[in-house]
Amino acid sequence: MNLRQVEAFQALMETQSVTKAGKLLFISQPAVSRLIADFEEAVGFKLFERRKGRLYPTAEAKLLHKEGEKAFIGLKQLEK
Repeated sequence: MNLRQVEAFQALMETQSVTKAGKLLFISQPAVSRLIADFEEAVGFKLFERRKGRLYPTAEAKLLHKEGEKAFIGLKQLEK
């Protein structure tokens, strides 16, 4: 697991779109998809259900997002 994977995950959870997450992170949609797939492999479970070309977060993803938000809030405080 690396920070870029977590950033992609957080962006995807916030925007609810792989394309919008890519724009937010200034990377391509395929790059976001790759980061998410690698992140899922790193954590050892699926974070999204894939249906008709859309991603729907699992219950685990929602919990992970909540915890990730706490970490990112802390990092933003450090920047200030």
